[in-house]
Amino acid sequence: MAEISAFSQASTRAIGQSTIFLVEKLRQSDDWRAQAFLLERRWPNEFGRSDARPLPKEPEPERQGPLVSFILSMPDGTQRETTFDEAEKIFCGHFSRRDQPPADESELGNDAGDVGRRYQIP
Repeated sequence: MAEISAFSQASTRAIGQSTIFLVEKLRQSDDWRAQAFLLERRWPNEFGRSDARPLPKEPEPERQGPLVSFILSMPDGTQRETTFDEAEKIFCGHFSRRDQPPADESELGNDAGDVGRRYQIP
């Protein structure tokens, strides 16, 4: 049993020394490929190539309500919480919806062209 134990210790020591030797030789060598090959094959966990591993995805917390809410101040002084869609209907419901910006000032519908005449802007 003692012989097996001594052999095991000697072989472990020799493997460790060979690792150190190869790493030192790799650091000093101009052509590192042979030493890198030996290190990769002999100790793949320590010196082998590692594949890109995606990070585990964190579970998203469940949402309890809308992401954004609006609080409207009503004319009677009370406040009311509302959603974006409801606020858009209240404030923009009487305007026509446009997908494109106006081509010129005449399409704005607010007499933007004659602002200078009304307010006497030089």
